[in-house]
Amino acid sequence: MHPLAHVVRFVPHLVEKWTHDFTDEEWPKRPRKELHSAQWILGHLVVTLARVAGAASRLPSWGAEFRPDAPPSEEQPPLWPHVGQLRKALTAQAEQVAKVWTERTEEEWAAPLQDPGKSGAKTTLEAAALTLLQLSSYVGQLEILRRLLRKEESPLAG
Repeated sequence: MHPLAHVVRFVPHLVEKWTHDFTDEEWPKRPRKELHSAQWILGHLVVTLARVAGAASRLPSWGAEFRPDAPPSEEQPPLWPHVGQLRKALTAQAEQVAKVWTERTEEEWAAPLQDPGKSGAKTTLEAAALTLLQLSSYVGQLEILRRLLRKEESPLAG
């Protein structure tokens, strides 16, 4: 398995570590108005991985709720799926990306991107690395939410 595939498969486990003790009331909560909720972050991770796996067009209608340019919502919109559904979708999408990345050849990893977009990535490998950086940024925000929600010590402490 490609090393990046191992990393992407670990994302759902990190999310679980940081959110294992979140209550149903805390998932949609925004302790600060400029922050997204843990539930939005979870949905955004699903949408990001679906895009990377080439499956964004197959996401349910709620996928648009979690796009990167979506402003933080004052309350949980009715279209948002339950956290359990998002967790399952996150695991499924991470597995799908890991499969796609494992099946890539070295030539495909080194291939120049047809449309690099705003990222500045020049190759498929650079785009994957930037995706993992983005994912880690959002997972890191879960630690910030933990602190603002006054949860127990960080799962990585100690």
